[in-house]
Amino acid sequence: MNWYKKAQSYNTVEESIDWLKRSGISMEGDKYVFYHGSPKDNKLTELRAGSLLAEDEKDARYFAAHNRYLQPEDIIVYKILVGPEDINTGVFASLNKNYELV
Repeated sequence: MNWYKKAQSYNTVEESIDWLKRSGISMEGDKYVFYHGSPKDNKLTELRAGSLLAEDEKDARYFAAHNRYLQPEDIIVYKILVGPEDINTGVFASLNKNYELV
């Protein structure tokens, strides 16, 4: 089984909220705003649990292009709106369940 299928929340909602506040993650309504970059030719419909989230569009574009030898313009950046119960936090934030892209 792939690691991303086994991803689950390993921190409490309270710990996630604390991390989100300390990290200064912006909000839109009651959701926190993150970004995820992917090569344009991937045509994603959802992100899998375990997908890493960036705090801004520039970082999302960089991480998606890095080690793939792609140019920034070859990357599409998705805006991801999540609640603290939807993510794992640590050095980076990641999804703890699949996320449908609209």
